[in-house]
Amino acid sequence: MKKEIIKKFSLKHCFHPLVFIKNRCNKINYLSHKFLFIPHTFFEINNYEIISRQLFIHPEKISRTKKLLLLKNFAVNLDKLKQYNIVHGDINFKNIVFTKKRIFLIDWEPILINKMNKKFILRSTFPYYSVADLKNKKITRKTDLIAFLFLCERLFADKINLFNFSKLKNDSWLYMYTKINNKSFFRLSFIDIYKLVKSKYRN
Repeated sequence: MKKEIIKKFSLKHCFHPLVFIKNRCNKINYLSHKFLFIPHTFFEINNYEIISRQLFIHPEKISRTKKLLLLKNFAVNLDKLKQYNIVHGDINFKNIVFTKKRIFLIDWEPILINKMNKKFILRSTFPYYSVADLKNKKITRKTDLIAFLFLCERLFADKINLFNFSKLKNDSWLYMYTKINNKSFFRLSFIDIYKLVKSKYRN
């Protein structure tokens, strides 16, 4: 019997309407059977909570060189998701599982934004999200692109990034970090970002 990871999400403080959440769950379920980098996922929804069942992927030890090769393929697959109008919302190292043959993106949460005590809470991990998304109360491709940038940085540099994010108020740091203005950065594909970081460490 295959092992599953079971999670429960309360609908009590959910920001989005139930119809939006159901649509997202249906998309994740469909994509998890279409793309090999997404573990098979299934959702059960009732009046007060969502139960998520995700196939457990056992991590395997591989070399850093192999990880970087898999990362390139991961970027190509992330670009394919654009046509489905869906974002992951929390791409970071803890949600990446490597095996000898492929890279997996886990934890496709059904709820990306909660509202508690008049405060909006993103499920995205600080600082791997767009401050503009937080301000606009939505998670977009901007957040996934920024998160993927730091995933690439960590894997190419082979260490946790030490950039100081403690006083971030907007996304203007992107120019300092990449020398690309924001509008141009957010038009990049995931494979563009992979090549950008690869070029940086090659030089």
